[in-house]
Amino acid sequence: MKLILSFINILALTVLVNTQVSAAEGHVDPFEQIWSNATIYNNSDNDILQKLVSTGRLQADYANFDDQDAGSLNDTPFRRARIGFKATLYNDFTVHSEMDMDFNDTDPIYNRLTDSYIAWQPEDNWKIKIGKQSAGFTLDGATSSKKLIAIERSKVAGNIWFSKEYFNGISYSTQRDAWNYTVGIFSNDGGAELDDAFEESHFLLLSAGYDFTDSFGGDKTVMRLDYVHQEEPNDFDNFNTKKHENVVSLNGKWQKDSLHFWGDIAYAEGFTGYELFAVQLMPFCDLSEKYQLVSRYTYIHSSDDNQIGLSRYEKNLVSGKGDEVQELFLGLNAYYYGHKLKWQNGIQFTKMKDAANDGGEYEGVGFTSAIRISW
Repeated sequence: MKLILSFINILALTVLVNTQVSAAEGHVDPFEQIWSNATIYNNSDNDILQKLVSTGRLQADYANFDDQDAGSLNDTPFRRARIGFKATLYNDFTVHSEMDMDFNDTDPIYNRLTDSYIAWQPEDNWKIKIGKQSAGFTLDGATSSKKLIAIERSKVAGNIWFSKEYFNGISYSTQRDAWNYTVGIFSNDGGAELDDAFEESHFLLLSAGYDFTDSFGGDKTVMRLDYVHQEEPNDFDNFNTKKHENVVSLNGKWQKDSLHFWGDIAYAEGFTGYELFAVQLMPFCDLSEKYQLVSRYTYIHSSDDNQIGLSRYEKNLVSGKGDEVQELFLGLNAYYYGHKLKWQNGIQFTKMKDAANDGGEYEGVGFTSAIRISW
């Protein structure tokens, strides 16, 4: 806890001092200077290596959650810590690899590989990736943790998306006029590296999006339809995804000036026949270039008992599952250098029903304050 608090205090002091010095002396953006150090090499005239940059993210939370029956939680963990590199080779190829680290229990500090792929993009409008990569579907599931508007992904992503996120596979994405498409085949193994790929089974991801901005006006109006079909494995011991056979998500984003609205309607069908129905509604507003007010409502219903789980900190209070959950989130974001350096604060009210009455009922409130750094 002392390490987290010291980290936050140093960061806050650095932000304040650098901002004041920059304003007083008319210097260039200090954050731009700092983040430019992530570029190790950059030479477009080199025929082999054009660019090499360091990549990563560091995310720290303060969390306080309380349930009327289960008690309270007060914690200050590192949420994510990753470091890696991205290289551009022969103009058309990208090699990207990052490792995930555990800063809360550093013995060992290494957890697993996250992004570890080779991408080929000979033209601007299409790309092929091979290796370990994010398999994004649903609204929040397709959003990097670096660019989340709310502090953490919604319960729609937590229960319907395959929240381990990084899977060995191959994907193809393309853009044609207002349309964009993605198709991918991924291994649903639980391996930390690349060696367990396709040992059990696989899933197919299809995604199609359309930009309606010219038709409906506003600054941005986009819709996307995601579909996932998963092969049932013979053995679930090395299974790294949710036990859904089919998943469908219709999600979209709208923006007009400072007003935004993001939404998701999702459905999942399990191998055992259960069904999940989910809705996520997220209106938010830019108060200024720096501050942003966020709200989010989430609802999920299951046809069977014990198919819905809570979010990260809530699970520490109630580990059981339920059949219906609702959540209201209200937050305030402060952007110091866009999504690369931001401070997010939010309060959430959650109620989960447990028809089976076997330890999944939850009614509580939680507050989280989060520092998010990425490069």
